[in-house]
Amino acid sequence: MRVYEITNVLVDSPAVVEETKKQIRDILSKFSAEITHEEDWGSKTLYHKIQGNTSGFYTYLECKAKPEIIKSLEHEFHLNQNILRSLIVKKEKR
Repeated sequence: MRVYEITNVLVDSPAVVEETKKQIRDILSKFSAEITHEEDWGSKTLYHKIQGNTSGFYTYLECKAKPEIIKSLEHEFHLNQNILRSLIVKKEKR
């Protein structure tokens, strides 16, 4: 298993943020990914509108996952209407 960093931009609404974070955790557990670290980066103004939104709530996760599930995770994140953008990168060893 490799360590991945996942950054998501969510619809900026308190009720939506909590529900979407739970959905992200559920998606990760569905694919047997283990969350090792989680941070909320808060609400930020977007440079360009994304789906009509001018601000987004940023979240950051580190997780351990098998490389073959990454495409499936990206697909699941893309299907969620409350996730405006998502980025998954392999964490480099220092």
